[in-house]
Parts: sequence; structure tokens; C-alpha cells
Amino acid sequence: MIYVLLTGTLYAAPVQRTAKNGNPFATAKLLADAGDGSSVWCNVIAFGEAGERLAVLEAGDAVSMTGKARLNQWEDQSGNLRAGLSVTVTEIVALRREPKARFRKPRAFRSQPEPASGEAVPFDDDLDFLDAEPAEIEAGSSSTNAGGNAPTGD
Repeated sequence: MIYVLLTGTLYAAPVQRTAKNGNPFATAKLLADAGDGSSVWCNVIAFGEAGERLAVLEAGDAVSMTGKARLNQWEDQSGNLRAGLSVTVTEIVALRREPKARFRKPRAFRSQPEPASGEAVPFDDDLDFLDAEPAEIEAGSSSTNAGGNAPTGD
């Protein structure tokens, strides 16, 4: 048995079906990137809660799933041997979709007026300790905490 973690894109909308015993399940085709520029077709089937999650997804949704896989081989219309996976899904997670483009009016950019002389105004952030020498910082911290003991909170 091969256990897999599979990530890919649903090729078409999943199909929800009912077994002869009355239990629902869902099937779908997933296109997974093989990493070398090619793709692998995966037939997936999911039962129970995983099947319910699969059934609500749509074509083009990115998903990640785990399950038991079986290798398949077939001959395409051109006579070439092709390989794929059949996966019985145990867990499925829909990956976040790209946000849909919303056409918003761009915000107006408010710029600061430049000084008349053409020189930039110096930035003052009131962080004087950055200009202090390391010895001044250490001397200042030791005077506030005499003896190196932590404050007692009294």
C-alpha cells in the first residue's frame, strides 16, 4: 500500500454519488504537478466526511489530500503508455484561493509640501539613545538599577 500526500488542482467539479448501501461518496479528477514540468492525473474517491468536503469544491480549486494510492497505467489515443494514481482519500483540505480582483478606486496619495529652499526636512524621531555612546547607555542603566538587582515591586 502506498500512502500519499497529494496537492493539485481539481480538473472538474467533483461528483457526489450514493453507494448501493446508501452511503454517500464523492469522486473527482485531480491534476498534480510532477515537478519536472509534467503533470500526473489522479482519480480520487472520498467517503464520509472527506467525501462531503470534496463534494462542495469546484473545478479549479487547489486541494491537498492524504490517502492510499494505487498506480494505474493505460494507453492514450495515440498509443502512448500513460501513468496515473487512484487515491482513496482519508483527509482533504481546500487550499486558499487567490482573492478575486476588486476594482477599487485608488486612494489619493497625500504628499508633504517640500521646503521652498529645495532641501529635505531632517527626520526627527526622538530616539536620542541611538546617538549615545555605549558607555553612556551602560552608565545610565546601572544608575537606575543600583547593585544589579531586579526591582522588588514594593
